[in-house]
Amino acid sequence: MRFLPTCLCSLIVLSASAAASAADAFGTVPNGTFGQAHQLAISAERLFGYVHGTLKTHDGNVEVTQNTDRISLLSNSINGFQDVYSVPRLAVDFFIIDRLSIGVGLGYASVSGGTDTRATNGNASVKVSTDLPSRNAFSFTTRVGYALMFHKLFGVWPRLGLTYVTASTNQPNDSALTENGWAVSAEVMLAITPFEHVQILVGPTMDLGFAGNTKVKTVTPLGTTETTTDRSANEFGIQAGLGFNF
Repeated sequence: MRFLPTCLCSLIVLSASAAASAADAFGTVPNGTFGQAHQLAISAERLFGYVHGTLKTHDGNVEVTQNTDRISLLSNSINGFQDVYSVPRLAVDFFIIDRLSIGVGLGYASVSGGTDTRATNGNASVKVSTDLPSRNAFSFTTRVGYALMFHKLFGVWPRLGLTYVTASTNQPNDSALTENGWAVSAEVMLAITPFEHVQILVGPTMDLGFAGNTKVKTVTPLGTTETTTDRSANEFGIQAGLGFNF
């Protein structure tokens, strides 16, 4: 899967270059066309698609690399930290002038549960309930974009920004694991407008982690210990969502 990041990076660059050469950057966007000045776009993003993730951890002595591949439909597993960049999110973008947008995105996911164990001995029955570790993930992204519509029905919307993610796993005995990271995020969405004010958004996504760490808090009868490990996570994928503009 090493070829995938290179292919996606090339696709992002080529798509943006082709779009830029096909449109007049200073032209006026026709009324009713996506990307017109002062439009507000609200999007539900990364709802489904394919993602390849790479997670590297380093504690000064040992470096571990973990690779994952995930295909999702209206759901997201946050079992691994690298999945956090692709948690489904709600985004708001505003076009300050024709084609040029600024925006923010917010994503959240949570997993919790428990197990019930029943032991039977003759006529006696004992049930024991145990809570499973709960896990929460949060992502926040800021970005700028440039919507280039070749027609009222379709165009491309390249976007570039920064993403912060954090995830925590809490054990019943107050032990906890907290992860956080920063990434440069880039994506080139194909914007398809089947109806006025509605966009289907699909295209390559890339999240390049450049900073992050994992903090582990362990609680035992002998006391509490805490350790910190450096880590970085990258994700490359093709994902889709749905948008509305006003």
